[in-house]
Amino acid sequence: MTRKHRACALLIALPVLAPLAPVQAQTLAARPSRAMTIAVGEATKDFTQKQVAILQLAAHAAATAQLCDGISLDDAAVEKSVGDMMTEASQGVSEQERIRLHDLALVTFGALSGLALGEATRNEAAYCKAAKADASDPEKFAFLRLDPPKK
Repeated sequence: MTRKHRACALLIALPVLAPLAPVQAQTLAARPSRAMTIAVGEATKDFTQKQVAILQLAAHAAATAQLCDGISLDDAAVEKSVGDMMTEASQGVSEQERIRLHDLALVTFGALSGLALGEATRNEAAYCKAAKADASDPEKFAFLRLDPPKK
């Protein structure tokens, strides 16, 4: 499985997850776009603000890792954060509801990944330069890491 497939948010959760990586703040507009509102619309009915933000951050990081050479997704961090989010969201619900929430999270993740790629490709060079700076800073909450230098 490639890094693009292993990856299973800033706008509405800045107070929850701040400070976020500057590349995320630059890419995701200060005001949600209509596309963003639609992408997270259903999710906001079933997930908390923090849970939607985790999906946004994971999707943004996955898009960054796909687009920018030299940056990889921190799979373990994404899996733990999204896994914890889904465990929390699924507490006390039926198996059928748990499956529905899982499917909703995957659809939302996919929509958000596409939006992030669309935004990032508007100025790919600047975007990837900022992403590399963010990924190199251990204080950033970005789900990203720099690839080791090639020998």
